Amino acid sequence: MRHLLDVNVWVALLDEAHVFHGQALAFIERRRVQTAPCPLVENGVVRVLNLPGYSKLGPVGFEVVAQKVAEICASVDHAFWPDDVSLRTPGMVNWPWVPGYNQITDLCLLALAVVYDGCLVALDHRVSTSKIVGATDRHPLRLQVPARDAMSTTDQTTASRWVRNGPTRFHVATVRQDVSINACTKASTRIGFVT
Repeated sequence: MRHLLDVNVWVALLDEAHVFHGQALAFIERRRVQTAPCPLVENGVVRVLNLPGYSKLGPVGFEVVAQKVAEICASVDHAFWPDDVSLRTPGMVNWPWVPGYNQITDLCLLALAVVYDGCLVALDHRVSTSKIVGATDRHPLRLQVPARDAMSTTDQTTASRWVRNGPTRFHVATVRQDVSINACTKASTRIGFVT
């Protein structure tokens, strides 16, 4: 089954200082996943990592982020999914179940996963199968995010710092290219933020 990683999972994967970087990396390493990027997600990753407030040093750079996404896609088993799903298709969305505007992108990505018989991987625990006709429990996959009391003191400090300040310094780390592909970030050059 192909896995469509949502924007937040990609950002966590690319940003070494992200509080959920470990979970995103563990997912890629453990599963040896078949991925399915789509334009909506790719564009969202470029946008988020270039928001003026994302890093204290400012935007990462559009071309840099786009290139890193391309490198990761080239280093894992992936198949590009076009954004050919419309939420206005009659019978696709259970509109009465949609709680608000902030769910629309998640709905579109879940619908794409249903149409392509794949799985949407998200950190967001609000993704619900009841909102898309034909979605079952196998379509969304929520990465396990540890409860705050289960996090180590170091992780709690990092999480608190992340929420307060965001990452502080951008760097591009070059990683050996000859490593077997057991994780997209170990098999390619990756974007990372360090504090």
